[in-house]
Amino acid sequence: MARIVIALGSNLGDRLDYLKQAKSLISSLSDQPVICSSVYETEPLGPSDQLYYNAVALMHSEKPPLELLDQFKKFEIECGRDPEARKWSDREIDIDIIDYEGLALSSERLILPHPSYYKRTFVLVPLAEVCPDWIDPNTQTPIDELIKNADDLGVYKTSLKW
Repeated sequence: MARIVIALGSNLGDRLDYLKQAKSLISSLSDQPVICSSVYETEPLGPSDQLYYNAVALMHSEKPPLELLDQFKKFEIECGRDPEARKWSDREIDIDIIDYEGLALSSERLILPHPSYYKRTFVLVPLAEVCPDWIDPNTQTPIDELIKNADDLGVYKTSLKW
């Protein structure tokens, strides 16, 4: 059974509700209870001026990564996300597979580990909360060093429950 790291973000509509709905989906696909980070409010990456809610979930599954990706993308569209929207556009929900048990995968649809997660504090800070001993599967860099070298976006822990 694979340990899978999922990053989530929302900056449109009821951001917290979209995270809750996504957590419900992830829980339904996981073979064990899902471990979730706190919700963080973060500055946007790219041209948006809308603040995001971001979080990380740790799930376990025997489902292959592309099957999970299909489920996540279907859910994003059901929530109103336009799959043709430009990169870094505002979105109701974004669900990314960050790591799938250290699997190295490079396909047209999915690259694992996620190719730029290590640059993004809005992924790394919540990841450190659920996996404080995280080590990058490609470079063997500990998460505290990844955080030090990542972008300088504001990432603020909230008291919100999802």
